[in-house]
Amino acid sequence: MDYIRQYIALINGVKLITIFGLVALDFILGVFTSIVSKKFEWNKLSDFLDTNVLKLVGGYFLVGLFAFAEPVLATIAVTGTWAIIDATLIADCVNHFKELGVIIKKK
Repeated sequence: MDYIRQYIALINGVKLITIFGLVALDFILGVFTSIVSKKFEWNKLSDFLDTNVLKLVGGYFLVGLFAFAEPVLATIAVTGTWAIIDATLIADCVNHFKELGVIIKKK
C-alpha cells in the first residue's frame, strides 16, 4: 500500500491538475471551433479521447510508473514529460484560438 501512495505522490499535484485542465480546455475549444466552422461531427469526439486523453494522460501515468521504478530519474522524467505534454496541449489551444480568429500578439 505504501508503494501506491508514493506513486500517487510522484504524479499527483499541480502537474496532474494542469494536464487535466488543459485537456478540458482543448476539448471545449475543439468542439466550439468545429461548431463555429460548421464541421462538427459526433463521431469525432471519440477521436479526441483516443489522441489526447489516452495517449497523453496515459503516457504521463506510464512515465510516472517507470520513474517510480527508477527513483534516480523520477523527478526529471516526470517533470520533463509534464512539460512536453503541457506544451503540446497549449499549442493545440493556440491553434484553436487562431482558427476562431483570436489574435494572439507577441511581445
